[in-house]
Amino acid sequence: MDRCRTTDNDDNNAPLPSYLARHVPLGFDSDDVATLINAIDSSQMRGSQSTPTPPHLPHLPAEILLHILDHIPIHYLLDWRRVCRGFRDAIDGPVLYQHLQRTELIGYIGPQRTDSRNLSDEDYQQLYLLRARFLCVIDDNGTRPRDPKQAGVKWSSRYATFNNEDGWFQKLEELSRHDAQLKQGILGDLNPISAFHEFGTLQWCIKLDNAVLDVELPIQKEGLYLALNSESGVRIRLLWRDALLALLKSEAKMRKMLEDKKDCEFTFTLQEDCLRAVRRQRLRAALNQDDKEDRRTRWALGLLRPLFGKIRYDKAGHPWDLLERTEEKAMVMLKMLRREASLTAEELTHLKQLANDRATMAEELESMNELFATWKENLYSPVLRATTVAILSTERMPDMNANPLFWSDEMIYVEENRVRKWITQRKVVEQLVALLKSSNEALEAPEDAFDDLGSEI
Repeated sequence: MDRCRTTDNDDNNAPLPSYLARHVPLGFDSDDVATLINAIDSSQMRGSQSTPTPPHLPHLPAEILLHILDHIPIHYLLDWRRVCRGFRDAIDGPVLYQHLQRTELIGYIGPQRTDSRNLSDEDYQQLYLLRARFLCVIDDNGTRPRDPKQAGVKWSSRYATFNNEDGWFQKLEELSRHDAQLKQGILGDLNPISAFHEFGTLQWCIKLDNAVLDVELPIQKEGLYLALNSESGVRIRLLWRDALLALLKSEAKMRKMLEDKKDCEFTFTLQEDCLRAVRRQRLRAALNQDDKEDRRTRWALGLLRPLFGKIRYDKAGHPWDLLERTEEKAMVMLKMLRREASLTAEELTHLKQLANDRATMAEELESMNELFATWKENLYSPVLRATTVAILSTERMPDMNANPLFWSDEMIYVEENRVRKWITQRKVVEQLVALLKSSNEALEAPEDAFDDLGSEI
C-alpha cells in the first residue's frame, strides 16, 4: 500500500503486483493506479466525530476491493458504483471494459415467414440469429487506436466493434445466389433504422453473462450500425457504454422487482412478468410525449395484458392489438435467449443430445410404422392400406421445435422419459424392424418364385 502511494522515482519505476499490473496494458500508469487506490482507501477512513465509523466494520486493502469488483454479479454492479468515488471510477473504467469483452450482440431476423422468405427449416435455423462477439474499441472516425499512450485508456473510446465469426454471412451469400431478394430482405430485418418494423419488435439483443435484453430503441436507432464486407462478413458498431449501462440498470431493476413481487400472484410466471414489466417501461420511455402517434402507442401499451395476476377489463382492437402480438413474439425469443444464457455448457450439451435422440427416435418410429403398414397390407388386403395409414398417422410423435431451448420444463421432462424408454427398448425395436422386413420380403415374393429352381428330389 505505502509503495503504491509514494512519489519516490525508484518506487514508481518498480514493477507492480500482478493484481495491479493487469490495469497497465489498458492505459493505466502507476500514478493512475495510486490515485484509484487512494480514492478507495479514503472512502474507508473513519468519519468525523458526528458520524463515526462503526468499529466492527473491517478495513480491506484497496487492492482486494478492486479484485472483488471483478466478481460482482452484474445485477448488483450499479449498487456498488454508488458506494464511493473510487468504486465509481473503477466500475466506469476497467470493470465495465472487462464486461464489454464478454458482451455479445444478437440480431434476430424475426419469425419464419413463407410469404417473403423461401427458407427451409434447416436454413432458417442457421440464419434466424446473427451472433457477434466483441472485437475491439474504435474512435469516432471508425479507426482502432494504435498507441494507448496517445489515445488514452481503451475505455475512453465511445464505440466498440463486434464481429460475426460463425459463417452467418457466408451462408446468407450462398442462399442468395438462388434468391436475389433474400439477402436484401434479411439485412433489412436487421437494419435498426428500418421503417418497416412495428414498435416493440425484437431486433437486436445484448447479452452479458446470464443477462439478455433487447438493445434500447434510442441506442438502436442512433448508436448501432451494420457494416458488410465480403471478407470479414458482418461487423456491428455500437455505443458500448450507453448500451451496457442500460442493460445493467434494467437487470438491477428486474432483480429488485423480483424481490418485491415474490409473494404476489403472477399472470405468466414471476420471472416472465418482471421481464415484461421492465421491457414495457423501457418501451414507454422511448416514446415522445409531443408526438401524436407515440401518444397512441402509449395508450396501446396500457391495454396490454395485465401482469402480476391483475384482472383484464379491456383489450385493444385491431389494429392496436398488433402491439400485443408483437410482444408475444418478442417474449418467445427473449425467454429462449435468457434460458440459453443461464444454462451451463453441460446442460446445453444435454439438451442438444436430447433433441438429437428424439429426432432419431421419431425417424425410427416412422420407419417402423411404414413397415408395419406394408406388412398388414401384404398379409390381409390392399383395402386395409388407407385405414392403416390413417391409424398410424395418429401414432406419430407430436411436432416440436427443433431447438430444445424453446421447450418448456414439462416438455423436457416428458421427452427425457420417452427417450429413456426408447433407449432401453432399442434392441427390441431393431429386432422387430428386422422381423417386419423379412416378413415383407416373404409376403411380397410371387407364388411361382421358386418354380424355376432345380430340385434334387
